[in-house]
Amino acid sequence: MLVSEAIERKNTIKQSIDELDYYLEKIASIPNVRESSPVYNEVINNMFDLLDKYQSHIILLYNSNSTTTIKVGEAEITVAIAVALLRTIEEKISILTKIITSDDASVSVPDLIKQRDKWLEEKILIKQAIEQSNNSTEID
Repeated sequence: MLVSEAIERKNTIKQSIDELDYYLEKIASIPNVRESSPVYNEVINNMFDLLDKYQSHIILLYNSNSTTTIKVGEAEITVAIAVALLRTIEEKISILTKIITSDDASVSVPDLIKQRDKWLEEKILIKQAIEQSNNSTEID
C-alpha cells in the first residue's frame, strides 16, 4: 500500500469515528436507551474496532514518515521533519496574513507580503516533496 492510500484510509476511519461519536451522543441523550439497546453496544464495539484501526494507521504512517527522506531544495530531511516545517510555515503565513489585513497602519504591508510570498514558495516546495513521496513510497 502506498503512503497516500494509508493516509486516505486513516482519514476515512477518522470520519467514521466522528460519525459514530456523534451517533453515540444522540443515543446517550435518550433516557434508558444505553442500558437496553443492543445497537448502543454494537456502536461502542464498532467504535473500539475503528479506534484500533486508526491507531494502527497512525503508527504505520509515523514509522514511514520517520524513516523516509525527501529532498527539499538542497536539503535532505525526513518526511516527519518536513511535515513539522510545513505546519510552522503555515502558521507563519496565517499570522502574517492577519497582520496584513489588520487596520494597523504602522506595519510595512509590502514587506510583509514579500515575506509571506517567500514562505508560500517554501510551503509549495515542501508540499510537493511530501506528496511525491506519499505517492511513491510503499509501506506494509
